[in-house]
This record gives sequence, structure tokens and C-alpha cells, in this order.
Amino acid sequence: MSNMLKENIDYMFIDHPTDENHYAIKLLRGEYQGVEYYYSAISAKASEDQVQAILSFNYVVTLDPGEIITNKKHFEQYIGDVLSAIIYSINSSDNPQEQMELHEQARDHNTAKLIGE
Repeated sequence: MSNMLKENIDYMFIDHPTDENHYAIKLLRGEYQGVEYYYSAISAKASEDQVQAILSFNYVVTLDPGEIITNKKHFEQYIGDVLSAIIYSINSSDNPQEQMELHEQARDHNTAKLIGE
């Protein structure tokens, strides 16, 4: 997983626009830099051979600066990779609760940085 997207490099957690109990995502670099969105539904289903999981999700774009999302399928693949990276980072931690707390701290730090800019 060497090409895995990384939190606070490729994406960051931001406040959800309408729900204080959930997060949204801001993309930090690449062709979708500046796009903000959130997942509205996520599900995983085992493949027929039970070797991998197939992720399905719905999403809502809340900010598309300059209307840079021109290829919806490519964008959906990209944010699917973001979702996979998030899941992988949580599951690879020895302590998932600690990992979620680190995400919370990073989000709070990023929010403070954005407010101070």
C-alpha cells in the first residue's frame, strides 16, 4: 500500500457542514485540491471469493472551487481511495480508539490552523 493517500497530506478532516457528530473531507492536493465533501452512506460487502471487500458509498460535494470535478467517475474512484485510506489507517492501528482520537486531534489542529490563517 505504498501509494496510499495520507491524512493531512492528501486530505484532511473538517467540520461537517450540517452535523456536528460527523466529519467532512477536504482534498489537499492533486487535481481535486480544495474540493470538500462528505460521505452520506457507506457500506462494505465481501466479494464472492471472500478475499476482499467491495466498498459502496454515497457522497455530497459541498465545495467545488472553480468547478474542477469534470469527470464524475474519476472523482468517485479518487474519493473511494480516500475512504479506503481512512479505513486502512483505522484498522492498521493497534488501538482503534487511540487512532480515532488522533484523527480528532488532527482535525482540531487543522481547524485551528484554518481559522488562524
